[in-house]
Amino acid sequence: MSFGEWIDRVEHCMVEGFCAPYFSYLNTIMKQLGKCLVVFVHLITIFIAITGFCVILPYEQRYQPLWLLAIYSVLGVYFLINIMYHYTKARLLPPLPGFGFDHNYCNVQLDYAPLQGHICEFGELARNSIIFCYMLSFLLFLLVGGLALWNVYLISKGFTYVDYLKGWDGRPTGYRNPYHHGFVENWRNFLGLRRNRTFLRHVLLPSAHPPIILDQNGELEIGFQPLNTHASRSESDEMLV
Repeated sequence: MSFGEWIDRVEHCMVEGFCAPYFSYLNTIMKQLGKCLVVFVHLITIFIAITGFCVILPYEQRYQPLWLLAIYSVLGVYFLINIMYHYTKARLLPPLPGFGFDHNYCNVQLDYAPLQGHICEFGELARNSIIFCYMLSFLLFLLVGGLALWNVYLISKGFTYVDYLKGWDGRPTGYRNPYHHGFVENWRNFLGLRRNRTFLRHVLLPSAHPPIILDQNGELEIGFQPLNTHASRSESDEMLV
């Protein structure tokens, strides 16, 4: 046996004996962590809504006109319903099958960073709740705002984050993404504004319409076959939070 073959065998034994059980253990932890984080998102959303309507809104009645508070209340209820509805639908909806791939590429394990705790000394529970809501909202504004800008760039270019990681930008000069149909068409495809669908009915209002699949040739297909409902639901719990 040569030295190179001996090194390859040692590496194979290390991968099979140590790395494989370790990654299997991490996958189990990530699945359970995904379920816990889904519950955490719902609890945080409910807490912010209760604090806003039960603490902040009564306090602002002393200084703000009623018509302005009514607008805030209606918008708050509208966004709360849409956020909870679309988050639940996105978590339960199985992923779409990729074009030209015989296996799933969404197997990258994410390492979630815990939220940093802040210790503040205040005498009243209401003040603590308000400060916590503002700090959490500011943090979410930075994180979600940056993620939103990044997704705007990806949608405008006509490819997904998985495609970006696989190296669309590293292709030879002159390469054209087959799914890139221009800025306006990319956003129409992303919002699903095809087959007489309207922005008001299918975007602004909660809608359970089936997704529209656009292939490389620009042909539209409505409906899809779920990949694996049980497995994809666990993966969605991990990836969406």
